Amino acid sequence: MANGISSAADYPYVSYYGDNEGACQHDSANSIARVTSKQEVAYYGGNVADIRAALEHGPLTIALRAGLDVFMYYDSGVIDAANWDGWQGIDHAVIIVGYELHGGETTIIETEDWSHCEMVAETEVITTESYDHCEWIQEKETISEESWDHCEVIEQETSWTKRRCRRPSAEEREAEECWLRPRWEWEYEWETFVNRRGKEKERDRCCRYIEKTTTEEIIDPDCEPVITETEVIIDEYWDPTCEPIITEEIVETGNYIRDPTCEANIITEEVTTDAMPVWVVQNSWGTAWGDDGFVRIEATDGYGVLTMNFWTQLVSVE
Repeated sequence: MANGISSAADYPYVSYYGDNEGACQHDSANSIARVTSKQEVAYYGGNVADIRAALEHGPLTIALRAGLDVFMYYDSGVIDAANWDGWQGIDHAVIIVGYELHGGETTIIETEDWSHCEMVAETEVITTESYDHCEWIQEKETISEESWDHCEVIEQETSWTKRRCRRPSAEEREAEECWLRPRWEWEYEWETFVNRRGKEKERDRCCRYIEKTTTEEIIDPDCEPVITETEVIIDEYWDPTCEPIITEEIVETGNYIRDPTCEANIITEEVTTDAMPVWVVQNSWGTAWGDDGFVRIEATDGYGVLTMNFWTQLVSVE
């Protein structure tokens, strides 16, 4: 950290198996930057989410297993987790500089952004109908009443005859004459009646007739009543041919809504599903190696492909 970092031009890559036998040839006088701090992101394994979050702050230094042919002779594509995921040992240091998604299905999603719109008072239109100018119609009915108050009240006698009968005794039946209970006059007579079977039969009876007379007060039948006619209202309503006056009023509801005249900003986003997450890694072996000096490795949790999650650090330089 104290001796700084040289540029690739001042300190180009030299194979370990060259004349220098792996000895460091860095000259601090040629340093173009110095490490000011470092922060561990993953140690003995990590997860993609934490490493991605740290990558937002700058490149990450990592240790991995570079001595395998799949890494040493890499020239393009992605080193995936099919055969190289998990512990492979570590023997080299490189830098994660990016994150990509390979393959999968990409869909363009458009969303509406209303955050720039103002909130305004919500209003509504209240419609009222007025019939005050219309004529009020009344339906009337004439009711006639008779008055007998002026007529004289007189007494009227009514006479009627009450008949009472009994069964005659054997002697009376034989004599065809009724003589029992002499204080009343009984008459021996025959009458026709209908028995329980619905047949007409004759039977003899001893009957007496009593004359009755009742007296009651009545209005003189020769008196004519006084007729009085009165008009009464049976229904009231507005003239059905009259059209109402329509009034519209805009009032606030007390709620606040987004300004209806404000138009949304359309945000277009590409969303990729079922894609392979990939780390973009820069190697120190020069641009002749790999893909112009870079290698792409599938991002996985745990130790990672080629043990690349074993030790991850966020390094700050100035």
